Amino acid sequence: MWVLEQGSADHALAWLQALYLREHVDFDGAAALLKAAIRAPEPDYFTQLLDVQIFALARGELNHGQHAISFSYDALCVRAMRALQGRFHKPAAAWQVRGDVVHIQHVLRDLAGVAAEFSFVHEQPVVLEELVSPSADESPIQVPAATLEQGESGPAQDVDGAGFLSADLEQSNAVDIDEAVLAAIAVGAGLRDYQVDGVRHLAGQTEACLGDDMGLGKTRQTVVGARLAAGQGRVLIVCPASLRINWEREIHAVYPDAVVGFAWDDRISTIYGC
Repeated sequence: MWVLEQGSADHALAWLQALYLREHVDFDGAAALLKAAIRAPEPDYFTQLLDVQIFALARGELNHGQHAISFSYDALCVRAMRALQGRFHKPAAAWQVRGDVVHIQHVLRDLAGVAAEFSFVHEQPVVLEELVSPSADESPIQVPAATLEQGESGPAQDVDGAGFLSADLEQSNAVDIDEAVLAAIAVGAGLRDYQVDGVRHLAGQTEACLGDDMGLGKTRQTVVGARLAAGQGRVLIVCPASLRINWEREIHAVYPDAVVGFAWDDRISTIYGC
């Protein structure tokens, strides 16, 4: 997606037409869509995806009272860091700034549109060098491929790249959904039409897999679907440790009063789930 600072619809359309000059891109109806978007802006559409994280730096002679800020690249967040007189630490892919958390969040809100609920504040101080990012070629998640079962009708063959996703659909049973409740939740959670279909898919059966493409809001659909299915019960989410804060942020974006606990975390030792 392209992100532009809000201006006139005509200016944005002219920019896009120049960008895709001589390419087969259909702009019919684009002007009306742009004007409608400007009339009804969604201020958190991108900012909730920026993964803004704030780390207190361990006390030391050189970094007393400073914080490290990391986020997916965004020009307005960079503007906020410069306003805070921050210094970019390339190995850690984070900005080093001076000031308290409240002031940092205010600057992020005023200059980058990042509301406080979309910035995760880490509780434990860190050493800046500990934030050094792994190589972009390294995947933080390693999933071994499942062994493909061979049929009985032919000889076994070696299969390269035998990773696949399998599901025993015979074990899945349909679950009744109160459409009125789903509609009310969809409005409160700000779900789009296709996301409502995804929540219905997840909560409408005892076992389900959601395979939407990246960036379509699978986490939010799962949060809403899990809560709808669990009622007042607890929900257990199993995910890589590096994604825990992403889940917590998304849960609180939909259910601000939810109690979220992390397994093996001292912050909440007895309550887990959302």
